[in-house]
Amino acid sequence: MTALLLLLLAAEPTPCADELCRSDVEDLKLVAISTGTTRGEWLAMFEDDDGHGMLARLNARIGKKGGTVTAIDSRCVTITEKSKKHERCIRAVDGTHEQRAP
Repeated sequence: MTALLLLLLAAEPTPCADELCRSDVEDLKLVAISTGTTRGEWLAMFEDDDGHGMLARLNARIGKKGGTVTAIDSRCVTITEKSKKHERCIRAVDGTHEQRAP
């Protein structure tokens, strides 16, 4: 019984306390994408409604609905939200959202 309880607890994701998890994905504006590291890793900078900037890397947790940054390239950041099973691509050029089917 204890092993089953531990297994169930391990399967539950821990609540995200990061800044990127405090807003809904729809409320975050993508303001920049850069390869700001020596390893060539893509970074995305988001801004919340208050103008506070936050950096996201690949696999970062984002949004109140349990999203994860699943891809970053020179124009786009793809976020997969577990609760809705979809991906959202946010274009850096104009900040528009493009809904993509899973």
